[in-house]
Amino acid sequence: MELHFFGVTDKRKLWHSIGHGAGKWDPLGDVNRQVGPVGADIVDAACTTDSKGNLHALVLADNGGLWYTVRSALEQPDQPGHPGHQAGDWLRLEDLRKPQKPAANIEKINAVGAATEGMTLFVLAATEDQKLHRAIRKPDGPDIFKGKWTEPFKQINPEPGTPSPTAPFTVLVGAYFKNP
Repeated sequence: MELHFFGVTDKRKLWHSIGHGAGKWDPLGDVNRQVGPVGADIVDAACTTDSKGNLHALVLADNGGLWYTVRSALEQPDQPGHPGHQAGDWLRLEDLRKPQKPAANIEKINAVGAATEGMTLFVLAATEDQKLHRAIRKPDGPDIFKGKWTEPFKQINPEPGTPSPTAPFTVLVGAYFKNP
């Protein structure tokens, strides 16, 4: 069993390590060296692993920007039109607020959370207007770097008559549970 640690320092610096049990940890790795800079102060982060051990990470900037990356657990050989990568490589940061990206259609994001089912990533985002939204990223074959966002963020609509928050969410945490 491995335990991933993903953290933020100095408001813009991303770090990662893996714990291997019995108190043994890999040295902290500078994630920005592989994924690039966020370009704004980071106010929230979320991460989760999928069924293959890939680490999905999201960071939220103070300007409402939302960024995504994934760390590959498995080596992927070169394929026609797509270079391979080594286990432990990170995908360059993907700005999810750009046009044609899943978060381009929603207001400023306050908090982010993530969970996986198999190799499918579910992202929750809370906006300033007290609404919750979700997006889904599915694998496109065995290479986790080639995953696709299935659609833009969609608002999660509560059942009529259910209580609503009276202030924006500041923290979101996601977890997956398979009903027996």
